[in-house]
Amino acid sequence: MVATGFVALSQKQATGVALFNRSMTATKIPLYRETVGQTVSQFRSSKSKRNLIMDYVLWLVIWVGHLAVWCVIFNRVHATAFPRRFRKLTEKFVIVAVVGGYLWFLVTAIVKGSISVGTFADVFVLNRVYLILCVIAGLYFTLRWIYRKFFVPPVGAILEHSTDVINVAATHDGPVYVSKIAKLLQRIPGNQSHLIAIERMTFGITNLPERLEGLKVCHLSDFHLTGHIDIGYYKKIVQEVNAFGPDFVFITGDLIDEAKCLDWLGEVFGEFQSRHGVFYVLGNHDKRIPDETMLRKRLDELGLISVNGRWHTIEVNDATILIAGNELPWYRGAENLQDYQEPDVSKGAALPLKILLSHSPDQLVWAKPLGFDLMLAGHTHGGQIQIPIVGPIVAPSRFGIKYASGTFMIDSMLMHVSRGIAGDECIRINCKPEVGFFTLKCQRGGT
Repeated sequence: MVATGFVALSQKQATGVALFNRSMTATKIPLYRETVGQTVSQFRSSKSKRNLIMDYVLWLVIWVGHLAVWCVIFNRVHATAFPRRFRKLTEKFVIVAVVGGYLWFLVTAIVKGSISVGTFADVFVLNRVYLILCVIAGLYFTLRWIYRKFFVPPVGAILEHSTDVINVAATHDGPVYVSKIAKLLQRIPGNQSHLIAIERMTFGITNLPERLEGLKVCHLSDFHLTGHIDIGYYKKIVQEVNAFGPDFVFITGDLIDEAKCLDWLGEVFGEFQSRHGVFYVLGNHDKRIPDETMLRKRLDELGLISVNGRWHTIEVNDATILIAGNELPWYRGAENLQDYQEPDVSKGAALPLKILLSHSPDQLVWAKPLGFDLMLAGHTHGGQIQIPIVGPIVAPSRFGIKYASGTFMIDSMLMHVSRGIAGDECIRINCKPEVGFFTLKCQRGGT
């Protein structure tokens, strides 16, 4: 009986344990499934967020690349001697292409209900190809901008630099902007077209003869006499230049755009004063005056000296200065310029100071073999509109914005690119018009 009772009790306990285990198992399975479901849901949500962030980053790169591709086209076309009508047509096409690209993104995102890059790439094969091109361009130009911004050292040949700004609108009797389009552009917030930046710089020139120590040079570029800006603006520049008392005044092209301003030549260029002359080259906008011979004759009669395609030799303090000019690709002449036969330094002769006036900085490739010490250029206007932190995005140069403005060391040649004095459009943002006052110093073994 005892044994039988013990067995019965054991069976009841076993049955109870089994029922308990089943209960626990039944409870754990839903909990497990719920936990797994939450984990999967969180993973999918996290993955979705990562994908969204990746799409945002990719689109940012693509947008940068899209803009960069069309800016490259704009810059390269405007660096050529193609007819003005073609260049203007290209300019309009580029604007439509840039804006159209962003509108295409907006419309596709609304229609597809997604900003996934994959969704856009699957629309057409050409879409995929263009998106890949934009990614490559975006990465390349972003990395290049970072390199130039943070890793290119400052030019050691700039010994001193200060800037004075003159607000012509505040001191001029009457309006500075006189045409309808100029008055309209004047209303744009931040327009600096009436603010003249006097850039006072001291350059260290390695091969500068000691007798030329302290030589004072004025660099002016891109006057663009159009009639949009009152002549008083230019007379103020003349006043500042003459007060500087330069040894030389160097003008690097784009003097005049409109024939109606030909009578201004005497009141502007004829009034510059310097100890050893006013030298000039013409630029692409000067071709808007059909009679080139007449234009050059009028400038010559005012005392200006053209140096296009030739060496002009002048002695200053018993030291030789060679001045040459390059108006390529718009005017011929410089392509035939031969290197100057330098004196034999072994016999005690001093090397001359060689200065180049070029409208475009692109001619630095032409200049390097000729051993210039100083190259002065313009044409690019500093991009005219410079985005804060980013800088300019367009400049009519085969080098893009690399030489949009500023001072650069090209091997042993120092090159300064002016932002210019005006433009055919009176708009400048974070890019004030520039008048350059340079003093040259000896810098033996300079950077």
